[in-house]
Amino acid sequence: GGKCHLYSEYLSPVPVTDSSSKWFGQIIAVRKGLDESPVLISIDGQGRESVICPFCSVSSDLELSPLGRLYWTEMRTAGASTLEDFSVLKYLDLRTGTIVAYPDKRTKWFNPSVSSGGEYVTVTEYPVGKPSCAVLIDSRSDEIISRIEAPEKAQIKETAYLGNDMYATVITERGLGIYRYGEDGWCEIIAPQHQSVSRLRSTDSLLYFCSDLDGVQNIYTLDPCEKHLTGITNSRYGADYPYLSEDGSLICSDFGVKGFRPVRIQKDSLSSLRCSFDTPFEFPVARMLAEQRNSQSRICPDSISVPDFSDVGRYPARRYSKLANLFRFHSWAPFYYDIDEILSMTYDNFYHLASLGVVAYSQNLLGNFVARMGYSAHPADIPGSENGKRWFHSGHAKFTLKSIPYIEATVDFNERFRIHSDGIDISREGYYYNDKTRYYITDTYPLYVRTNVRLYYPLSFNGGGWNRSLIPQLNWSFSNDEYVARDGSRFFWNQLVGAISYSQTRPMAQSQLFPRWGFSLSGIYSTAPWGGKAFGHLGYIRGFAYLPGFTREQGLKLAFTWQKQHVGDGEYLLASQASMPKGYIYSSPTLNYRKFEAAYAIPVYLGDIHIGWDVGLYIQRLELIPFYECALDTGRSGVNRFFSSVGGDFLVDFKLTPINSQMSAGVRYSRIGEDCYWTTSGLKESGRNRYQLLFVIYF
Repeated sequence: GGKCHLYSEYLSPVPVTDSSSKWFGQIIAVRKGLDESPVLISIDGQGRESVICPFCSVSSDLELSPLGRLYWTEMRTAGASTLEDFSVLKYLDLRTGTIVAYPDKRTKWFNPSVSSGGEYVTVTEYPVGKPSCAVLIDSRSDEIISRIEAPEKAQIKETAYLGNDMYATVITERGLGIYRYGEDGWCEIIAPQHQSVSRLRSTDSLLYFCSDLDGVQNIYTLDPCEKHLTGITNSRYGADYPYLSEDGSLICSDFGVKGFRPVRIQKDSLSSLRCSFDTPFEFPVARMLAEQRNSQSRICPDSISVPDFSDVGRYPARRYSKLANLFRFHSWAPFYYDIDEILSMTYDNFYHLASLGVVAYSQNLLGNFVARMGYSAHPADIPGSENGKRWFHSGHAKFTLKSIPYIEATVDFNERFRIHSDGIDISREGYYYNDKTRYYITDTYPLYVRTNVRLYYPLSFNGGGWNRSLIPQLNWSFSNDEYVARDGSRFFWNQLVGAISYSQTRPMAQSQLFPRWGFSLSGIYSTAPWGGKAFGHLGYIRGFAYLPGFTREQGLKLAFTWQKQHVGDGEYLLASQASMPKGYIYSSPTLNYRKFEAAYAIPVYLGDIHIGWDVGLYIQRLELIPFYECALDTGRSGVNRFFSSVGGDFLVDFKLTPINSQMSAGVRYSRIGEDCYWTTSGLKESGRNRYQLLFVIYF
């Protein structure tokens, strides 16, 4: 009950022994939990915690230097591909409180260790296409002293120093071993074996690390000269992140029902159990499964053989043609549906959810070209007829190419009647359709066609405990709806949109619905390139900010939108980039539009309710998001229209076992303002209370 399900855990605790540091006598650790993304904190003698700074989600352990520095490496992202990820070596100056990054900010460095005097920092480097190596760096000048290649062309994992000798855990084809590097090169200390060895560190004359040698993660010391291995903890569920302080006491994280908690074990309370990697703990279940497998193999030999693709005779190398292998259809359905519409729950046209027809999906071998093609049949009302309907036989296609830039293209044929517009009444501005606008709908050749081409390239710059993204994009839309200008010229509808957006947020913890801190800013410019003087151009700016709520899992979002259309002597408005407050259906922003939004996220833990057996419903939590939105719109006629909406989203997070994807379903209620808008003839007033179904699938 209570908040027990939102506990925090503490990783890599390190004591500060530098008397000139403001954290002298305290412990610095990384704290993270279900209601908080990682932060670097200090813990004083009374257990009081203070946040030092946000911390990266993917980082090495903290490594203390005698020179008053706390080192670590963290992962960074750049560009749209994870292949461009890199690491950065950083340290916290314990005397000044500043965080400094190594000058080379695009490295493949991990797991720093510090020499006994602090003059050297060693990191493990994983260069692309080459064996790993240990990189020695001068901590004062930041210059690279040397690179030491791993023994046996293997992979170095972690390093530690005893005097002038460097020790390393190394992964070879025979397993994981401990090696020493000295004047005579590499020397094997612990032969490669199959138990885990992690968090390698050193004290005056001993190495210490974590291992599952006894079946549970515990902490061990190793005398590399005598090769004596001693277990110094006997944790019931596991001990990790060890740090032996100068007085001989052990600081580590002990695992329990509330995750990893920092503990200090005095020297006289440590265990002294003699151990050996030659006699590891034997898991009975693993032995039983291995015996069963061997027994089955004797009765029925393995029918699965691993082909030798290096055999050039059987598998000759051939030139891969991207064009010839562009389409590889892998699945289809005997009805039409639009997975993008289903996931976004927009349902602009409900036959996109499911209708008569067929759909097929394709993805090339490289995974960078995805296509969807389909046919649908759906009825639509005939204009001017009260009960008349006509069936439309439509074609749909979507193509996505991940290149530089990303390209998305969609095309839809014969979804509805074409529209011919012959002028607009500005006194009725702001409506998608109204009876004062003179138009007629045609179903003659050519059939209705709508296309959209989007070019964009998402750039991410995550690091330092923040997620950052920059997305430039260009979007062109076209349909053969026909418009007539005042001078009698005719043209098809089209719109070109250029946009750029930047966002910076803290990573969301598992229990949060909004990031605890963050902001975003977007700018758009839109025009109709072949619209003559009938259309003008549009400018749009939107910004929002995330702020902390009353608890760590709650959050507040504030947003502001500004949009202005410059029409001049034109007759028609461009498609709005801004949205109306929730609940408004028939209205659309016109010339000068301003909008304010506020939403507060309240997740409610429901206790992990399971209904059913192997196949059933697994209910996790309730999402309550009350909101308020208001907008002011000024049109060409000078009329100001005020819109407001208050309500909330009410969703339940659940899973359908054995499907692993999380889903959310619920309803949105909004109560709109007074009758401050016009409705079109033929559309009945639906009242001020509006309801909308919501459904989301998270892959």
